[in-house]
Amino acid sequence: MSLLSSEQATAYLLCGECEERFNSGGETWVLKNCWHSEVDFPLRSNVIAIAPSPLSTPGFTIFESVCSEAIDAVKLTYFGVSIFWRASVHDWVLMRQQPKRLELSPYEEPLRLFLLEQAGFPSDALMIISVTSAMDRMRNMLMTFPFLKSRQPEFRQYRFTIPGITFQLFVGKNTPYALRRLSIQSPERAHPNDARRRRPQYAGRGDANLKDSKGGRSRPARPIKEKTPVKLLASSGETASSDMATATIVFGLCGSGKTWLAKQISASTGAVRFDGPYGNSLWPAIAASLQRGRDCVVEEICCCQEEFRRDALGRLSGLPEVRVEWRYFENDLESANWNIDNAEDRPDKDPAEHKRANVATSRRYTYPASGQPIPITRIARRRHQVGGGGGNRELPTQQSREGSLRDLSACLHEIRFPFRREPLSQPDE
Repeated sequence: MSLLSSEQATAYLLCGECEERFNSGGETWVLKNCWHSEVDFPLRSNVIAIAPSPLSTPGFTIFESVCSEAIDAVKLTYFGVSIFWRASVHDWVLMRQQPKRLELSPYEEPLRLFLLEQAGFPSDALMIISVTSAMDRMRNMLMTFPFLKSRQPEFRQYRFTIPGITFQLFVGKNTPYALRRLSIQSPERAHPNDARRRRPQYAGRGDANLKDSKGGRSRPARPIKEKTPVKLLASSGETASSDMATATIVFGLCGSGKTWLAKQISASTGAVRFDGPYGNSLWPAIAASLQRGRDCVVEEICCCQEEFRRDALGRLSGLPEVRVEWRYFENDLESANWNIDNAEDRPDKDPAEHKRANVATSRRYTYPASGQPIPITRIARRRHQVGGGGGNRELPTQQSREGSLRDLSACLHEIRFPFRREPLSQPDE
């Protein structure tokens, strides 16, 4: 899973010696050079300074990492292998979610020996590392647990993402030659790695050991020989997100504007629109659309409450490669109720019922940890009946939401689900 959160996956997995091996082997370097902000992405800066490889194609530029001393392909590779290996030897938990453990057999042991510098990079494995060409937050502020991306007759593909960088591990005896040409397999030697910032933390002794299977000390390292003549780094603006279906969940009080916003998103992106999945039992249909690769936009007042947002994530977490975006409005009860009273397009709605729902929801309304809520724009009826049978009094033309909402930076909370788990039970409504 990938999300914007200060919570980390932790476990007593490694001894101090192996932890330090990982620290110095690549994690410190990688986390120093990954994306940090719209103006701070060291690895990208070093990559684009290299002349592109002739292997480049429109929309996907290839760079040879050996052409720059500022790019440490050894540490990039070691970091990637260490994360894939750890995902295969322990059941991790983050925010009550449990990613599916990777099944790397029969490559788990060769990769362990590689991390110990007791063997070279497995001959039937290769790694491709991609860097986003964009600098914006939306395309870079993503993290995923390692997961099985694809299982083909000839090979298996595993993947994980940290801010700005995607690591892909291919294992199999018949991996296509085109993939091998893009490999960034580690050359001369491997190194340890790890920094405790923007990634899962590991410490202490536990149920798995990087050392030999009998728990003994590491054997003396043997030189790791060059396995591939070409070490390439790929850069693409959509590396982290192009193959994901997006579920945009819009929430707010009745009268906040969530229906209007959902319709705008659907019209501009082609996303399938769903209204009230809890009350209308629409979650199976939403999941089916996302599985077919269709983007969805979902309106749901229940998601004003944290427990329903957690439940929504639980229902979507079984779908691989899904990104969830939160768009939410202010908890402005007065403005929302004013819009209910003055809306012209709600003849079938019961204003009193909706205002009662707003009062109850407003008391339990919470925001996600990141982003800013969208202000509620008050509308005005074009004409308003004054008195029982009297004439009409002209009021200001209905205020357009386009002007005030189009330029707003709606809260965006992104999650990717590269693992499967059973859906959570539906909260009491």
